[in-house]
Amino acid sequence: MEAIRRGNTLSDAGVRPGDVLRSWERLPSPPENPEPAAGELSSPFDWDWVVYEQSMRGTLRFVGERQGQPLTWTVPPGLLQNAEV
Repeated sequence: MEAIRRGNTLSDAGVRPGDVLRSWERLPSPPENPEPAAGELSSPFDWDWVVYEQSMRGTLRFVGERQGQPLTWTVPPGLLQNAEV
């Protein structure tokens, strides 16, 4: 992440600038989204897809690293648009 504005669900979950997010998983959120979804974050297009298509559908879990150490962040549903990858 290059920048995260305050009030973004990512910053509330502990994601900081400099963290590297590698993959995502959306947990099941019945009744509208009973099945989980998941994918890799290998381009800005992948990030945009998660922001616009998944972030409001349910809780997201991101897997990545901070300063070479593996981390997982759990992010509640909400707007992710104020973050720059």
